[in-house]
Amino acid sequence: MGKFKQVYQQFIEQVNNFIPTIKNAFFYFGGSIIQLFISLITSPIFARNLTAEEFGIIGYFTSLKQFVLPVTTLSLTFYYLFKYFKQNESSNKKLFATILVFLTLSNIVVSLISYGLLYTYFVIGNVTIPFYPFALIMILTLFIEVYKTFLLIDLKLKKAAFIYFLYSGILAVLSIGISLLFVVVFQWGAVGRMLGALIALSIVSLLFLKHFNLSINLKLDFKLIKEGLWWSFPMIISAYFYLPMANIDRLLLTSLKDTSELGYYSIGLNIAGYIGTASMALFSAFQPDFYKYIAQRNKSKFLLYALVYFIILSIITILFFLLSETIVGYLTSGRYTRAYEYANYFAVSIFIMSLSKITNSILIALGKSRSQLYINVIVGVIGFLLYKHFINHYGFLGANYGRIAIASLYLLTQSIYILSIKYISPQSVIK
Repeated sequence: MGKFKQVYQQFIEQVNNFIPTIKNAFFYFGGSIIQLFISLITSPIFARNLTAEEFGIIGYFTSLKQFVLPVTTLSLTFYYLFKYFKQNESSNKKLFATILVFLTLSNIVVSLISYGLLYTYFVIGNVTIPFYPFALIMILTLFIEVYKTFLLIDLKLKKAAFIYFLYSGILAVLSIGISLLFVVVFQWGAVGRMLGALIALSIVSLLFLKHFNLSINLKLDFKLIKEGLWWSFPMIISAYFYLPMANIDRLLLTSLKDTSELGYYSIGLNIAGYIGTASMALFSAFQPDFYKYIAQRNKSKFLLYALVYFIILSIITILFFLLSETIVGYLTSGRYTRAYEYANYFAVSIFIMSLSKITNSILIALGKSRSQLYINVIVGVIGFLLYKHFINHYGFLGANYGRIAIASLYLLTQSIYILSIKYISPQSVIK
């Protein structure tokens, strides 16, 4: 009886330990919940006012955006995560401000070069999708999104979950509200949808900067920047080999010259994206604990948190499968219901890639950025070939097959490497 009581008390203790994490997960997902509820009302409205071709255009530039993203952040987000638990608050604050000022200056140059390169790509590649003003909106969005990205990361690391919820909720409401104005009232189509998101992001980023009250000092600490860039450089390169795994599908699908079907494909991805958003919110709640327990070499705690993350993620994915056709039918006002077939495949790949965030956290927390580069090179090259093969043979569904195959390969490769670390460098593994 005494042993049972001891086990029961240990169980209650573990449950109590998870309550703050689950509470934070709710707040991290709160903005997405708000967006989801608003989408239940507004998505049918967007569907009635946007054509399949316009959904295809939005999806294309969403994919293209990811190819510029790595050079706008220079993977310094990972460096900040790596350093955060290894130094004091004063050092973290200095590093945070230094990175933001440096990226502001560097992104002025990056934006100009990116715009020119994209224009050249559209001309040489004879891309049938319109370039202007979509490319300009995309570049401006990327420039401003850097501030949102770093500020949200800082809030997560400080576990300021309610403030995170507040700002992400404001962003969700403004983005959809302004987009509705532009799409429904002004009838600006895909331009209005993208421009609405840009304006909302600009407003919230300004609120963020005011909230943090950052002191802007143009006298940069170049030693910190040099160290950060040296550490993150392999991550920047690896990001470009990671891109084929996640974003090149819609670019390759343009070769099929079917913008309408690309619209259905993009709708399926957008709606499955709710799973991705939920998964990201869930990971945001667990991420600081993953890094903490890896740094402490606490294997049992890390595995316990990883198991809970896996179980919750599985439940979310299963519920989506059961309701996907109804969800897609409602959100598209019955116009694009068959996109649920694409959405289900996307849900599988999102589930697998969400699991790989655990293995990715291990590699980053252990400082294995160069190992991550090698993994991304291998999987990225194979991934590109897989996409080409599946798309050539199975068209749009082939792109879905490719996503699932690549996500599985990525998770498997990372897992094998982590398991082999103890034989290569025993002091590096979680004990």
